[in-house]
Amino acid sequence: MEKAPTITSVSIQKWLRESWMLFKQEPGILLLASLLYFILMATMNSSSRENHSLSLFWLLLQGPLLVGFYALFFEIMRTGHANFATFLQGFNVYVPAVIAGILLMTFSMIGYVFFILPGLLIEALFIFTYPLILEKKMGFWEAMMASKNVTKSFLFEFSGYILLKWILYLVGMMFFGIGLIFVFPWFVGSLAVAYRDIFGLNQTIEEGDLNEII
Repeated sequence: MEKAPTITSVSIQKWLRESWMLFKQEPGILLLASLLYFILMATMNSSSRENHSLSLFWLLLQGPLLVGFYALFFEIMRTGHANFATFLQGFNVYVPAVIAGILLMTFSMIGYVFFILPGLLIEALFIFTYPLILEKKMGFWEAMMASKNVTKSFLFEFSGYILLKWILYLVGMMFFGIGLIFVFPWFVGSLAVAYRDIFGLNQTIEEGDLNEII
């Protein structure tokens, strides 16, 4: 019986370094996916003031698209290359990805309203929700609880990881936001590497083992 994964260390520098190496293997596809993501986000946000249904439409897209980034990086890890069609794999787990996206956004926004630290803690706890939905075929709540119970032992380190994310995104916003198109997939890729190191790829969890995580 496979035991629930545990973390012995948090290697942020290693995860970022390996993510950059993966990024360099398929920069065109990853940048195209990132560009599409931000074009959709900018379009929905700029138009939502006049048409609130577009904000809802974005909520229905964000989760599956984020899952798609993990699918791209996992494919590069396995094969050394990626196809752009892989970016759409998030729609194979559409319902849990959408619900997780809405919940994570809501929880994070509530956390950041009460100063910055609660928001960082919430993001850190649920940091592996999307790849767990994709790889382990978990439901949204199962994935959130599995992530929480694995990361809670290193909550301070993962909170720092999230803080680093926002710093990198802020730097990426320079030069009319162009840098964000590079920084965003790089950071998501580092989470994909972290997930691989902790949970592994192409592994299944039996029902009894799943209960150990959640």
